[in-house]
Amino acid sequence: MATGMPLVSIVVSLTLGVRLLGRMSAVRLVQWGYAAAIPGFVILGLCWGQGWGMVLGGFWLSAALGIVQGASFAAIPELNATADTRARASGAVAQLGNLGTTTGTPLLAALLAGAGPWALVAAALALCAAGVVAHSVQARRRQLRST
Repeated sequence: MATGMPLVSIVVSLTLGVRLLGRMSAVRLVQWGYAAAIPGFVILGLCWGQGWGMVLGGFWLSAALGIVQGASFAAIPELNATADTRARASGAVAQLGNLGTTTGTPLLAALLAGAGPWALVAAALALCAAGVVAHSVQARRRQLRST
């Protein structure tokens, strides 16, 4: 699973993600990716400790969150008009990825050890929902500013 998850993420991002970017904005695709991760977390929770069920949940999450990652970088030119702001946004997204990699695993492991798999699932579902809502709020703000 540890070997397959990054590969699934990359393959889905470079195939389905690219195809979907031709049909919708990158910001909308980020929201779809967060929403698509929700069933993966539920599968993971329901199948915790059950071999293939956990593999299915893990691969589902890798695919959905690979879409989020790729679309987040693709959103940079959509949201930033100048080369300077694009460069700054690219750096910020990259650093946030580093922050998530450094802190995410220990925090989620502590949550899992302290409260169990359903606490992990609940936290992840809340974060995915927060991602969808945050993008919706910001899209609305951009829309109001442009009118």
